[in-house]
Amino acid sequence: LGRVSGGAAGHRGDGLVRAAAPPGGIGLAFGFTATGMSVGFAAGPPAVGWLMDLGRPDLGLLMLAAVSLCAVATVSGLRPNRR
Repeated sequence: LGRVSGGAAGHRGDGLVRAAAPPGGIGLAFGFTATGMSVGFAAGPPAVGWLMDLGRPDLGLLMLAAVSLCAVATVSGLRPNRR
C-alpha cells in the first residue's frame, strides 16, 4: 500500500513541477526539486536525531517549520511564465 500511495504522490508532484516550470526549463526545475529532496532526506534525520540526543525533540519540529516557511517564501516570490 505504501508503494502505491508513494507512486501516486510522486506522479502528482511531477505534474506540479512540470506545470510550474517555464518553457524549456523543465529539466532545470526537476533537477532543482530532486536535489532539494535528496538534501532534505539526507540531512533531516541526522539533524533531528542530534536534537533528540540533546533532549530537545521539540526543536526538530521548529526546524521543520522554519525550513517549510523558507520554502514557501522562496516559491511565493516566483511567478509562472504563462505565454
